[in-house]
Amino acid sequence: MLDYRFTCDAAPVQAEGTLDGHPFYFRARGDHWTFSLAEEPGLDPVYIDSAESAAGRGYFLSAQYGAPGSFAAGYMALAEGRDLIGECVRRYRAERSA
Repeated sequence: MLDYRFTCDAAPVQAEGTLDGHPFYFRARGDHWTFSLAEEPGLDPVYIDSAESAAGRGYFLSAQYGAPGSFAAGYMALAEGRDLIGECVRRYRAERSA
């Protein structure tokens, strides 16, 4: 089950919620976005900020958004943020079910 809300809608765009019982955090700022999910009980997903820090503890994705050095990610439309969160959910579930 996916449940979340946007906690900030511009500069940065942020969402917090749960996915299949695990807390996650989405943030779009500057020229990239991140999605982190904590599988380790009691771990705040904010502390998962790289693939290395997610190893054995959770899940992490990140990608550039807009031109390098731009601020496009922080001003993305919420509909785009929803689409990106949906894609992260699909990728997480696909990787965990493999």
